[in-house]
Amino acid sequence: MADARALLKAKRAEIRISHPLATYTASGQLKCIACATTVKQSTAWEGHLGSKGHRLNVVKMRKEQEERQRKEEEERLREEEEERQRTVAGKRKAEDSDEEGQGKRRRVNDDGDQDMEDEEQAGDGGQPGGFPADFFSDPSRAPPPPSDDEEDEHAPTQPAPEVDAEWLLFQQSVLNAAEPDPDIQKQDVYRGATVFAEPELVDDMTEGFPPSLQTQPSLASSDTLALKLASRPRSALNPTSTAPTSDQGTGEPEPLDPAAVRKQRELDDREEIMSRLMDEERAQEEADERVTMLKNRVNALKLLRQAKKGKGKTKS
Repeated sequence: MADARALLKAKRAEIRISHPLATYTASGQLKCIACATTVKQSTAWEGHLGSKGHRLNVVKMRKEQEERQRKEEEERLREEEEERQRTVAGKRKAEDSDEEGQGKRRRVNDDGDQDMEDEEQAGDGGQPGGFPADFFSDPSRAPPPPSDDEEDEHAPTQPAPEVDAEWLLFQQSVLNAAEPDPDIQKQDVYRGATVFAEPELVDDMTEGFPPSLQTQPSLASSDTLALKLASRPRSALNPTSTAPTSDQGTGEPEPLDPAAVRKQRELDDREEIMSRLMDEERAQEEADERVTMLKNRVNALKLLRQAKKGKGKTKS
């Protein structure tokens, strides 16, 4: 009977729990990692997993693990950022030191001292590959001199011209065409300087009138004109009337009619406006013709370029 119990106990001891939270102590006792408690028998492990305390401990342990992983990730990112900043600072410091060294070398060259770069070039000129002339005791072991083909390969290629003569001429013509016409500028200045106002009657302004009317005194004001018109008979006020007047009888010329003068001025203003409109229309037509000419020139240049490209492709 004792032997059977010993065998049963040994068999139970052989049954080991394989679980992420299960571990065994040095004495062979089953222990829960989350709860930090020992489980007496392996058959009670399932019941321990279903207990409330175990579940709470598992949740707490997972939160701690996530928090620890997050802190480790933040620490790693911070270290990477610091390393990157140190690298950038080191590069900047090296560039600054190189610039200072170049400045010192320039100052030494200005003072007449020997330049380090000239020494290196002089050393390189002795033998190909940068070796001095007496570096090789056996001349047969020296590297061969560079050929002309290699020099041509390492020589920098000259970039193709960005613009050709035709395109330059086209730009010049466009720039010259974009400049405003001096005649149009004069017209704009004249329009800006001209002040339009109501006509006024002033004394001694008889220029442009016939000689027979230049001797007549001009009207000083509207009040004087009204008094003179009121003092004259109705037949004198109507120039179309055929009745003889005292002025006609004496042979004196009739005075200047203000209405006729005003009408004449209106006609002159209208003619001037029409002439300005015609000038503007003529200038607009010239501008349209110039734009059309430039467009035709652009199209011709495009066709010429396409033809050149086509010839280049056929040759290749």
